[in-house]
Amino acid sequence: MLAILISIVVVVVVILVLSRLINRWLVDLIGQRAYIIIFWPGVLVHELSHLVAALLTFTKVMGVSLWPKRPKGGRQELGSVTHESTSNPFKLIIISLFPLVGGILISWLVAWWLLPEFPAVPLVPLGADSWLSLVDYFSRWFSFIWQIITALNLTAWQTWLFFYLILSLAAHLVPSPTDLNYALAGLVALALFCLLLWLLAGLLNYPFGQIMVFWLDKLLVALTPFFSYILALLLAVAVLTGLAALLKRLNKKQDWS
Repeated sequence: MLAILISIVVVVVVILVLSRLINRWLVDLIGQRAYIIIFWPGVLVHELSHLVAALLTFTKVMGVSLWPKRPKGGRQELGSVTHESTSNPFKLIIISLFPLVGGILISWLVAWWLLPEFPAVPLVPLGADSWLSLVDYFSRWFSFIWQIITALNLTAWQTWLFFYLILSLAAHLVPSPTDLNYALAGLVALALFCLLLWLLAGLLNYPFGQIMVFWLDKLLVALTPFFSYILALLLAVAVLTGLAALLKRLNKKQDWS
């Protein structure tokens, strides 16, 4: 299980980094004001994901804003969901990180709706828990990513609508710094709680560790297809937006010289 856990962690980090880069490159390409207006659908999905997570965890919602605003002396806010404070680690993690889950799910549905010719997601099984199986896992994963990229039909309008929606979603996948801080606090609290249960289970000779590993392994395998899709889509979008941003910068330097 260690191999698939490492692979998921690496992929999630790559997804967050790519989303941040796409966000920055889009702002460089079209400017902050146009970026906010054009890619507002991503803000909508991001904030509604926070709202859904709050409702699912029975956390009282105090207010919802889906429009950009700049508080006095503060940074630009594209939207917000205000809810009652909580020290429950499960609530902290779910509410803070749900925009990532919601963005991935909507991206997968967009791909399924607009690009039905996409290859099916391969369920890549891991063999022995070894570094060799992890390398094989990643090689098959990126082979699948290449299949998705080569399956794009640039002559179809659905492809261009797909690109627009994916750009909007990709730019807003990353939780805000505040969300990440809350999620980190929740993860630390949850890890300490699981460690305590593990120690108590050891004293009582109860196989809690085996049960936890079993269900965690099931969860990670179930999440793999969604992460496969979004990683492939983000890589394709990042290449396109990165090249466009680079060309714009080179063009500016050429004009200046």
